[in-house]
Amino acid sequence: MIRFHRFRVNPRILVLASILLVITALMVIPAYVLRNQYHRLIIDEMRMRAEGLAVSVSALIEGELEIYRRLHEVRAIEEVDDEELAEYLRLNATLHHIQTYAKADFIYTEKWIDSDTIAYVLDGTEPGTPLFSDLGDLDVMGVVERSVFLNRTVGSTDLIYVTNWGSYITGYAPIVDPQDDTVLGIVGVDYSANSVREHTRTMDLMIGASFFFLILLISIGIFIAFILMARASMEDYLTKLPSRRYFFRKLRDEIRTVKGGNRSFCLMLMDVDWFKMVNDTLGHTEGDRLLVNISGVIRKETRSIDSIARYGGDEFAVILPECSISQGLTIARRIQHAVTLIDATPSRKASLSIGLAQWEPEMDEMMLIECTDKALYQAKAAGKGKISVYEPSVERDS
Repeated sequence: MIRFHRFRVNPRILVLASILLVITALMVIPAYVLRNQYHRLIIDEMRMRAEGLAVSVSALIEGELEIYRRLHEVRAIEEVDDEELAEYLRLNATLHHIQTYAKADFIYTEKWIDSDTIAYVLDGTEPGTPLFSDLGDLDVMGVVERSVFLNRTVGSTDLIYVTNWGSYITGYAPIVDPQDDTVLGIVGVDYSANSVREHTRTMDLMIGASFFFLILLISIGIFIAFILMARASMEDYLTKLPSRRYFFRKLRDEIRTVKGGNRSFCLMLMDVDWFKMVNDTLGHTEGDRLLVNISGVIRKETRSIDSIARYGGDEFAVILPECSISQGLTIARRIQHAVTLIDATPSRKASLSIGLAQWEPEMDEMMLIECTDKALYQAKAAGKGKISVYEPSVERDS
């Protein structure tokens, strides 16, 4: 038979994980917006770069119009003569050098065939490679290309997908023949999506790292604040002892621990005698001072493994692990004796009424507290400065 063991996760880890998830969810949107804005800036900058480079290449070709007119009239590479071929290769090599220097993916020129078709004239891509377009090769004309041909203006595309080519930003500039003021063709300059990514990669990493550390810092800050608040709720503001809330949690944990083995522990409840009289005659400041002094005594006279708490206004509780009734009585008497050395009023020494009970397997925390409280009631009924032990069948003073 397979046994499944319950896996307990530290609550603080769950709190920190929850905070991280919430802060991450809140920060994802501004990080995404910032990243998109930066990408938009890069794309716009690359569009302007492509347009500027296309204008420069157009001006270069306009200085070579005589040979370019002859290449423009050719329908296929097979129709050129040796002189035209040499000039064609020279101009392609020039475009290749510019393409390499400017880190563009493609630089080429094209001419109008019809409203939907262009033919390539020059191409700066290395000849013989799969992406090289030969003189006269046909392709589909895009909207921006058609606008540049017809309006004789510089234009560019966004980062768009082109069938058979991929995603590119393209800048176009017209090649104008000054003899008849006609558009011989246009220059195209392409930057691929990879080029965009190369420009944005560093900033993406910076944005990601910045938001990661920002999320981490905010989460840690909130977590620390949460821990401090939780700790404050577990500590009594006056005596700096653990609070009643802490006491109940600790008592539940102790019962859970001893139930797993053949062990037991004791619970001690203490009530400050004459406390109301101290407040009424000397004021609350002296009452607070008395509580602080008594809490110091309890700290000193208990063991390091014991858990002390301020249980109520003038009541204290001590959980005594691995402790029998006789050992508990020894600790109670030690505390009682040390408290009598404190002045409650100018004419009266301080004292404690103490109730002590031992945990039994059938007890939950409320039953144990009720039994210990009965012992404390017996101690107070017997007079000031008494210690009483609760037993299931016998109640006795000591």
